[in-house]
Amino acid sequence: MPDYLLGIDFGTGGTKASLIDPNGNELGYAFREYPILTPNPGWSEHNPDLYWEYTCEMIGEIIKKASIDSKDIKGIAVSSALPSLVMVDAKGVPVENAYNLMDRRATKEVEYLKETIGEDRIFEITKNRLDDHPIIVNLLWEKKNRPESFKKINKALTIDSFINMKLQESMQRIYLQPRFTG
Repeated sequence: MPDYLLGIDFGTGGTKASLIDPNGNELGYAFREYPILTPNPGWSEHNPDLYWEYTCEMIGEIIKKASIDSKDIKGIAVSSALPSLVMVDAKGVPVENAYNLMDRRATKEVEYLKETIGEDRIFEITKNRLDDHPIIVNLLWEKKNRPESFKKINKALTIDSFINMKLQESMQRIYLQPRFTG
């Protein structure tokens, strides 16, 4: 029984998935494009529900193409273009659209952090340079501009973290289902 590996990558314009065998041969590939939403100047978003919908579609498509049993998939790796932000409530439901790496709405928040904390101190703490798209500036923007939505945020995730959360939830449902014996 082979041990297959599945890789899923989320880019700015779409997501792709590939299934390989133990020798690295590709057995299946799928791609889905999702729209980049730009409702206001400087904004660049995705509908986060599409991330999960497309993940499920692509996994099913690849398993069918490869003619394998899903139980033979022994590992899944998920990656995404960064920075990104998927804000979810306590039930794991997205609160707003997801930010992608092209979003530049939080310029005032960047200036605020530069003035109050300083770029050097932020880098010392986070090891990331202060720009107008890390999670901290986007969360500050949410707090200031959409306080009702901000109050609902339970977790601030990257796209890959969001998908890993959804995969884990799915696995828990599968393994926690009551088993009936005859």
